[in-house]
Amino acid sequence: DSVRRMHLKAFASVYEHSVREALGRSGVIAAEAQEALVQLGDRLGLEEEDAKKIFYGVMEERIKEMMIPVRDAWEEATYTKEALLQLNKERGKDLGDDPTADGTGAELGIKDSPPLEGVRGFKLMEELSKVADFYTQNKVLKDVPDSPLDEEDWAEAYPVQVGKWIEDKNKEEMFGIFAWNAITCQDTASREKWTTAKPIVGGILGLSPKMQKKVVVRMVSRWCNMFIKNKVMEQGELKKDDVAMLTDWAPMFFGIDKEVLQDLVKVANKSLLQNKVLKLLNKPSVAPEDLNALRAEVEEWDLKVATDLELSRPQLRSLFKVEITAVLEDDDLSDEQKIDGIEASREAFGLKEKEANAEMHDLIRSRCRASLVNASGDLLQENQAAAVEQMRRLEVLAAFGLSAGVEFRDDWEVASAMRQKLLQTYASGCKGKAPDMKMLESVLKLS
Repeated sequence: DSVRRMHLKAFASVYEHSVREALGRSGVIAAEAQEALVQLGDRLGLEEEDAKKIFYGVMEERIKEMMIPVRDAWEEATYTKEALLQLNKERGKDLGDDPTADGTGAELGIKDSPPLEGVRGFKLMEELSKVADFYTQNKVLKDVPDSPLDEEDWAEAYPVQVGKWIEDKNKEEMFGIFAWNAITCQDTASREKWTTAKPIVGGILGLSPKMQKKVVVRMVSRWCNMFIKNKVMEQGELKKDDVAMLTDWAPMFFGIDKEVLQDLVKVANKSLLQNKVLKLLNKPSVAPEDLNALRAEVEEWDLKVATDLELSRPQLRSLFKVEITAVLEDDDLSDEQKIDGIEASREAFGLKEKEANAEMHDLIRSRCRASLVNASGDLLQENQAAAVEQMRRLEVLAAFGLSAGVEFRDDWEVASAMRQKLLQTYASGCKGKAPDMKMLESVLKLS
């Protein structure tokens, strides 16, 4: 160790000077110069690790210089004209009439089909490509296997990184612009060049492969949200072709997992479904078919009404009552079938058993009362057939209600004499199975 330190003290500056000289103005150390530096390190008695450290120090210094135009290009691509003028004024620079310096900030390179010169951040693409070329041509990047680097190999492969000098948000935005343009650029030569440089640019910026993927997903997510927003504004919904584009074409085009985009689409679509639910609940009356269609659409997106749409308890109870109304009033269903249907609805809307029973009991009482009031109105208008139909509906509801433990109260809003008359009308006008008069008298508080 003492000998090693002695050699470093005596010859480190000599070796460093030689590296700078080999780098020259071109910024590329030729292959023969690389070999000569290795031989020089041996002759000077420098350990390989120490020689590499000196070499990387010189490379880091040059890359720092190269990152200044990268920073300027990024600011031109992302800052507004006003913010850029102010920034350059503070730095003592004159922006002048640079046509590329009219950034919109929020766009961050996203274009549907950008032409080459019109790529947001084209100058940034060129500057970062220069850094990537410098890195590879001078063999700063260690040998990379054909397969993607895992997290452990990554840090070792990129011994010089600039990420520590740049805020995380900024370097992620830089890489996001670079990655987006590498994917979407229409010029084949530039697209191939940028695609090759993309992982190297990410590594130099200090972004691991995992983080690079996250940044790309974030950029694609923005595009997906813009696409969905535009389609909904145009059509009011996402059609099957739109969904196929997002979940089949987009993963292949952007090179990300299909599941990632499916989740993005699901999240984006959730707000659409929430709006549909609210519109449904605000209608004066909701048809079971409307609710069935909504349920089907929710299930199609692999979502659950009870947990994924962030509905309040009163909203869930309202939907539950709409759905079970059709079940309760269907006299073709047995009591067991009705119970199964109600239980399925309870689970679908995430209601507790006691909560669902209370809602069901209240619904049965209110529907029975509504049928009786409607029958009274029909009879007063001498529409006996309609009155009989309303009484038949009341009987179906009341019979199931009693079997389910509903306690009927004397709050029918119809006079006792009219209730009696309605029973008589029903008994004489009912076709088919004879009505259960004893049960109805008990329910209507006439016995």
